[in-house]
Amino acid sequence: MADEYLRLSYHGLRAKDGNFNADFSTAFDKSIQKVNVVAQDIGRVLLNLYNNAFYEVNEKKKAPNLKGENYEPTV
Repeated sequence: MADEYLRLSYHGLRAKDGNFNADFSTAFDKSIQKVNVVAQDIGRVLLNLYNNAFYEVNEKKKAPNLKGENYEPTV
């Protein structure tokens, strides 16, 4: 679910802004067991967190003090 919403967030932002580009990587803990949650609610939380993270790394890339630096936005 976390991976699905990460990709949904990324591709949604790419669809809205053709100039948007960021990298992302995951390191999910495979030992975590299933948890009973309301999928729609948790999905919305994850989507908001990912959207905020992508927004911030994109804004940092645009920052005037980083012009010319080799900053690669990564979530």
